[in-house]
Amino acid sequence: MHQSSFTNITGYGLGISYNHRRDPILVCPHCKRAVMDFVETKDGKPFSIYRCKTCGDVVAIWSEVVNEY
Repeated sequence: MHQSSFTNITGYGLGISYNHRRDPILVCPHCKRAVMDFVETKDGKPFSIYRCKTCGDVVAIWSEVVNEY
């Protein structure tokens, strides 16, 4: 096992594995960009609407992968 100068990266000869994990956030399921959260009320009950900048209204998913393009 080879350990690089970074403390959170360890290589086994076949690639690099990252030991540090990001906190999952709500993203668009299509493009994996972060979504905006809007809270609306319908019949006196609050519910959330998630809106992607490029895809519009979506059902957001939790993900550690976030694209920034």
